[in-house]
Amino acid sequence: MKTSSLHQKIALAFFLSIVTVGLHAQKTITNPVVGFNSASSTLKITKIVTSDTATVLWFTTTHPAGQWIRIPKNTYLQDNTGIAKYYIRKTIGIPLDKQYYMPPSGSVSYQLIFPKINTKATSIDYGEEDDNGWKIYDIALEENKNLLPNSIYTSWYNKNNSNLEVAFFNKEIVYKNKIWSYKNIVKKTNSANTTIFITNGKETKQLSISGLKNNTIKLTIDNKTVQLSKNQADCKRILNKENYQLPIFKNDSATFSGYIKNYSPKLATKTLMLYIDNIISGGQENQIIAIQKNGYFSTKVGIYHPERIFLRSDICNENDIYLEPGKELFVVIGDENTRYTGELAQLNEDLSLLNKFDLFDYEDIQKRIVDMKPNDYKTYLLNLQKTELSRLDSIHQLGTLSEKAYQVKRLDIVCGYANHIIEYNWNYESANKETKKRLKNIQAITIIF
Repeated sequence: MKTSSLHQKIALAFFLSIVTVGLHAQKTITNPVVGFNSASSTLKITKIVTSDTATVLWFTTTHPAGQWIRIPKNTYLQDNTGIAKYYIRKTIGIPLDKQYYMPPSGSVSYQLIFPKINTKATSIDYGEEDDNGWKIYDIALEENKNLLPNSIYTSWYNKNNSNLEVAFFNKEIVYKNKIWSYKNIVKKTNSANTTIFITNGKETKQLSISGLKNNTIKLTIDNKTVQLSKNQADCKRILNKENYQLPIFKNDSATFSGYIKNYSPKLATKTLMLYIDNIISGGQENQIIAIQKNGYFSTKVGIYHPERIFLRSDICNENDIYLEPGKELFVVIGDENTRYTGELAQLNEDLSLLNKFDLFDYEDIQKRIVDMKPNDYKTYLLNLQKTELSRLDSIHQLGTLSEKAYQVKRLDIVCGYANHIIEYNWNYESANKETKKRLKNIQAITIIF
């Protein structure tokens, strides 16, 4: 009996050791904190499971129905203990290295399975070795232990005027068109109040947050308390009724600054490129902007009149940037939508929204123009122009649009369609070339079969 009892104890101890090892070997992180995400508006990591045999990442991505995405075979993980890359082994819910067409819902969830990573790792990077591949850096392998609630990490707007007041991110804060870092966070016991000390290297400020409720907070700074909302649409909007007046030309420069959300120095991209149309020379000038290690950038742009400029890089492409001589614009890039603050914020917000409803579709024109005579083409475009102008006037009459945005967009519609009309020959020849190319391919396939 003693021998049997001893054997039972050993067996039980062995079984418990296996269970214990198994429990410690697997670790699950739900909704992990991430740093820079090159596809933050469409790609989310919802869960990570690490074990002795594999590392599994759960993703949800959203794209228009019918559009295709692909998980390349050179997709990898890299942990913060070394330079080794752990390449993808398998996928669940989506094919590996093949085009996957988005379902009618426009959303798909899937799992990517990688080899096990170093047990001492506290964060990982996710990447694709393609030039334009998705990249997500500084993915935390620990549950979020921030003293601030997760819901605080977003942009907050002043309830009294809808201006961007402050934006909290993982390592930085945007406040007063500057980038600040967290110096200390103090949460009072048995209280919803939190005090945050922030610094930009030259000065330190104290922020107090209280009353987090229904997507609103109270922020106290410099002895002033303001009510903030994360939903700009819920804030009172004070429209700028100022018009552009002649003379409109001014020999000055605009200040263009901003912050790239959760930027990482590990990114290969260290600069941004601005493209500025020069109406005097008829050419396009470019200007390089250096990105600081914390994601901040700033430059003076020499312009002679209000105009639209274009921002290009591997990590962001912005077409809706409007500057004026002698004024400042600050942008937050990398969020679901670009955020604006500074003197030109309202102008840029309005025009960014209006530009989403442009009716001119280049691909549609390419299909139509092969059957159009010049006058038919002109009539078709003038009808589109009339519809856009009518829609713009209707929005303006609602009293929700700044006067400068109305002026700019109206001129943009008139001049834009005039430019499209005189491009008939170029568009017609381009469309014919594409049509002949498609017919040639069809004939070649017919001969083969």
